[in-house]
Amino acid sequence: MKLGYLAFKNMVSKPLNLLLSLLLLLLSVSLVTFVLQLSLQLDRQLSKNIEPFDMVVGAKGSPLQLVLSSILHIDMPTGNIKLEEAVALQKNPLIETAIPVSYGDNYKGFRILGTNVEYLDQYGAELSDGVMFEMNFEAVAGSSVARLLGLKVGDSFISAHGFASSGIDDHDEHPFVIRGILEPTGTVVDQLLITNLESIWEVHDHGEEEEHEEDHLNEEGNQDEDHDHDGEHDHDKEHVHADDKEVTSMLIKFKNPIALV
Repeated sequence: MKLGYLAFKNMVSKPLNLLLSLLLLLLSVSLVTFVLQLSLQLDRQLSKNIEPFDMVVGAKGSPLQLVLSSILHIDMPTGNIKLEEAVALQKNPLIETAIPVSYGDNYKGFRILGTNVEYLDQYGAELSDGVMFEMNFEAVAGSSVARLLGLKVGDSFISAHGFASSGIDDHDEHPFVIRGILEPTGTVVDQLLITNLESIWEVHDHGEEEEHEEDHLNEEGNQDEDHDHDGEHDHDKEHVHADDKEVTSMLIKFKNPIALV
């Protein structure tokens, strides 16, 4: 007998086994195809998000954590760096762009990013409605944020410290106003609320000022002594605020591959 005939008779005699075998084969092929497609999509998405930048400069710690937090915004930052050090990078002749970013707050689980308009330019982000932020506590919303939270131009929101949507440390003394909604970009920008750096500094400086004032009042014995030290205290506070500004990281784009080396 021919081998083909024997195989056919075996399949016909056991239809349930045949059906199960075909089903397992189909599932196996589908699973492999799905994994390959998912890997390809993730690779494309990752490349699209990191393409605008060649290097991330931030506080000492895990390099992977620094990249994940500063570019993909899916991890905790490694710390902050001094603004004066960041500005020095911007003056380097080998660097084409050096964009400061600062974060640490959220609104309903979506991160609030402090940066400048050049950050949006790197991703080709354009407005679908409204205008770009100009003043402190003005923000633009990524397309996904606006869609999921129902945000529109003119809406206001209050940031919460940290990255969890359940954060209870709200900065209700500084509400943000939505000035614009961004077009979809297919990048991490769609998931962000973006404002200027000064807004992030002012939100957190306010809390620090209150702590300094409380400590100062507790240390002084009476109101007269407080009055005598007011000028000195204000001068010191101004000096600290001017010199101790920080950013979370710098996103660097070099002028050419040789500069990167």
